[in-house]
Amino acid sequence: MTREIYLAAGCFWGAEHYLKKIRGVTMTEVGFANGRTENPTYKEVYTDTTGYAECVRVQYDDARLPLAFLLRLYLRAIDPTSLNRQGEDEGTRYRTGIYYTDAADEPVARAVLDETQRAYDAPLCVELLPLTGFYPADEYHQDYLDKNPTGYCHLPRELFAFAEQANSLSSDLCHATYGEVKDTVYDVAVLPWGATEPHGGHLPYLTDCILSHDVAVDAARLAWERAGVRTMVLPPVMLGAQNPGQRDLPFCLHFRQQTQQAVLTDIVANLHHQGLRRLLIVNGHGGNGFKGFVRDLAADYPDMLILVSNWYAVLPAKDYFDHPGDHADELETSAMLHYHPDLVRMDLAGEGRSHAFRPTGLRDGTAWLPRHWNLASDDTGIGDPRAATAEKGRRHTRAVAERYATLLEDLSRITSPEELYEKDC
Repeated sequence: MTREIYLAAGCFWGAEHYLKKIRGVTMTEVGFANGRTENPTYKEVYTDTTGYAECVRVQYDDARLPLAFLLRLYLRAIDPTSLNRQGEDEGTRYRTGIYYTDAADEPVARAVLDETQRAYDAPLCVELLPLTGFYPADEYHQDYLDKNPTGYCHLPRELFAFAEQANSLSSDLCHATYGEVKDTVYDVAVLPWGATEPHGGHLPYLTDCILSHDVAVDAARLAWERAGVRTMVLPPVMLGAQNPGQRDLPFCLHFRQQTQQAVLTDIVANLHHQGLRRLLIVNGHGGNGFKGFVRDLAADYPDMLILVSNWYAVLPAKDYFDHPGDHADELETSAMLHYHPDLVRMDLAGEGRSHAFRPTGLRDGTAWLPRHWNLASDDTGIGDPRAATAEKGRRHTRAVAERYATLLEDLSRITSPEELYEKDC
């Protein structure tokens, strides 16, 4: 879907030239934002008496270029700690700012600014405000550096080459084409894995697949932007092992361990044949277990690193949610509200009431027995989802993606098993 944001980054000639080169930006227009007068001219804004900032209106395809990624690229092109000055250009018209027309963009931008602030000791000077007015500049100023290749620009020219490449890496195989990936040597592959099962009355059957995939894509983008790690996220696998009682539910599909192992073995064999030696499995379904599979694969492919992670357990749920459970709960519902609010039917959500085991040995972990789902849960959910919010989901999934991005960065540097371990001094 086409969306728009307004970005002030100093002189708008160079800022527009930089932003328009980012893949996913569909239109740019320079003008003046958030001032006090009507129909300002360039000469009037230049006096610094109108309150306007030189600004670029940016339209972008959010399926190809998420807002958070666009804003991180924008921040690469400015000194975010400089007040009313970028390069040699000084004055309030050259202040930096993010101006939004959709209130839902504010928390996304705020999170990116908070993340950026952690990299600086000085406070950021980037405004974050709703757009109160925008007036396009004269045609002379539109696409200025295209018309005047040797014209003035406060940005270093190498930034333009960076912008062209910044969002060119295809990291999601669900949408990538052969033409995009054929000349790229990828460092790591990520395999999301879920299940096909009911999730309360309000979440899609493929929730585990959707969320493991989306978190993985976020992590891949972060790892590329932060460290140049080339990650490909594979399509999610929907084969999950189910508990007793779940097969009684319509369209809940149970896949045996042998089936899952055969599928994983084939995936690893193909990746290994193609030269890829690092694979991270991001699991979204609590009924799945991969450790035995990975041990067997390590015997067959000793030069390949295969890691497994349950994305929902990377961070303590209690640090982000009021009433976390373990199925169609506040955690999963919040994440879905963040990524895909159109797929969530809160009007169909139940309380997620569950019934614990009666024997003490099963309650305290002395022994394990799979829960009979129809007896353990009233509505297939375990954990009350009604306190879920998109903001909670954004905070949690963002923190998990950052953890994964760091892991991907570390993995990309490993060239042999010996490098996984510390050495004696």
